[in-house]
Amino acid sequence: WIGELDQSVEVAAQAQDPDLGARMAAALQSALSQGATKAVIVGTDIPDLSAEVIRSAFCALEEHDVVLGPAADGGYYLLGLKSVHPTLFEGMCWSTNKVLEETTARAISAGLNVTSSKCLPTLRDIDTESDLHEWAQGASETHTLYDLVRRLLLSAANPG
Repeated sequence: WIGELDQSVEVAAQAQDPDLGARMAAALQSALSQGATKAVIVGTDIPDLSAEVIRSAFCALEEHDVVLGPAADGGYYLLGLKSVHPTLFEGMCWSTNKVLEETTARAISAGLNVTSSKCLPTLRDIDTESDLHEWAQGASETHTLYDLVRRLLLSAANPG
């Protein structure tokens, strides 16, 4: 999907910090300090993420301060901002089913205009082997990762 993005969208790796919130804040701050007026970060474990979803996030930032892509597990796979707000990252209990809810509440408390949770589709992230199995069961056979994941799961089930 990266190849489908507009040439004005820059893709960058995140900083090497053990704290997830610090890495996300640094990535957003880096983009915004280089002149971007909007920045979006995404998880790398979202097989159904598309260029269309990312474009929709940037469009939502035209009228909102914060856009969140809800993950099926209660977190989020995408965060878009026009400016970095430390309260969205500091002291967060990451990898829980309350991250999306907590981030939204913090943003609203900070006076930020947050998109509706229905602005972007709810997508599944792959944190465990079980997540991968669940994704594969619902994935379309036309998905670019379908054959690879099916072979991986079959080889794991039938080693040797």
